[in-house]
Amino acid sequence: SGPTLGKALAEEEINERRIFQVVRSQSPTDLVHLRRLTQQIKPSVDWNRFGKMIYFWRDDQNEISKRQLMEDYYLG
Repeated sequence: SGPTLGKALAEEEINERRIFQVVRSQSPTDLVHLRRLTQQIKPSVDWNRFGKMIYFWRDDQNEISKRQLMEDYYLG
């Protein structure tokens, strides 16, 4: 039980432009950017939530996981 990835990125003071870069990128570039961010900060996160986020990363209609990443980053 740890913070969400978005909250971990906010706590490490990752620039919001880098988060927007992940969210606005198309597949597979978005996952490459996400991987680079997680390698940079080596976060301790809630693995259940992180796994669910990655599993549903590309919901063709809503892109739910990308939106959730942004919400967690800003609202923590």
